[in-house]
Amino acid sequence: MKIDGVPDAGSAKSVFEELPPNCTFENKHVLLIEEASIPVGVIDLVIGYPNSKVAFIGLLVLDEKYQGRGLGKRSYEALEDYIRQFSIDSIQLGVNDTNEIGMLFWPKMGYKLQGRTRINQGIKVTSNVYVMEKNLIPHVFHAPMILRPIDESIQPVEVVDGKVGNHFRSIY
Repeated sequence: MKIDGVPDAGSAKSVFEELPPNCTFENKHVLLIEEASIPVGVIDLVIGYPNSKVAFIGLLVLDEKYQGRGLGKRSYEALEDYIRQFSIDSIQLGVNDTNEIGMLFWPKMGYKLQGRTRINQGIKVTSNVYVMEKNLIPHVFHAPMILRPIDESIQPVEVVDGKVGNHFRSIY
């Protein structure tokens, strides 16, 4: 996805189609974030990347109208509970240094800066991409929250006490 400007349809489609090296769609999980049954965001997650004990968050984005209400934190906590079922030791993600909200948000969630990976050339902005990582503590569960698959024909996923009902993978 672009880091500067409004994403176009191709950028949104890439959330479903792009995979990191040596991964398949079995590794890919795309989750819809809802607030009061209203779609307000999306999470792109790859289990087993860059190695089998790591989950990689490719994207966690909320509609601007819903930011600043604690929904990002609650969504992330539900995602962390979801990830625990896969015997994962840590979670990684990349943050552009031009993403001021992300550079503040992720350390508040317990992420530590691991270093710069590359330079990202956007349409209007050039930025550094930094890898952040958090060790996943087993058996620490958060308040329940509903995460739904993008494909509405699949039943909702409810994460309660780290147990996932109606588990789903990618829509592929």
